[in-house]
Amino acid sequence: LNASAYQSANPLITSTNSMEFDGADNYLQVGDIGVEKSLAFWFNPDSAITAVSAAQRIFGFNTGYYGITLGGATGSITGETLTVLPDGSSRTATTKEFDAGRWYFITISWNSTVNYFDIYVDGVLSTDLNTGTHFSLVDWSNFKIGTDNNLATGFNGQMSQVGIFNSTLTADEVSS
Repeated sequence: LNASAYQSANPLITSTNSMEFDGADNYLQVGDIGVEKSLAFWFNPDSAITAVSAAQRIFGFNTGYYGITLGGATGSITGETLTVLPDGSSRTATTKEFDAGRWYFITISWNSTVNYFDIYVDGVLSTDLNTGTHFSLVDWSNFKIGTDNNLATGFNGQMSQVGIFNSTLTADEVSS
């Protein structure tokens, strides 16, 4: 995504071409991008992300609840640090902790064999938790980067190279 084309609330575009989000009022409004099956991005949190960290919404899809969240966010699963919330009852998560000040490459891809999402952290399959199933990353009718759709729970850190795909990325594609 070309961040300057989608700027909405002025995240700082750094000299390294990453977006800096302040956790309060910085986000990118992308809009309606349809139904997607994979998402890949780099992120660098300003504080460590553990299962007891306050929730930060890194992406919002179409309502205030749906999106991708960092920290202990759901109340319905335990130990999650990055959770995909595609609908009101499905969750797929990893328990991988994220250190502050370090870049991580995340890929989230629908796995039709097991009917949940594969979450890769730095190219390594890291899906630990799931409840329910969902067939895509929902209809992204109001896609936001760096916050939820109510602008209530923002991301604090940097993000770069967000890629959105309408097909499932394989393990080989993720590692390449």
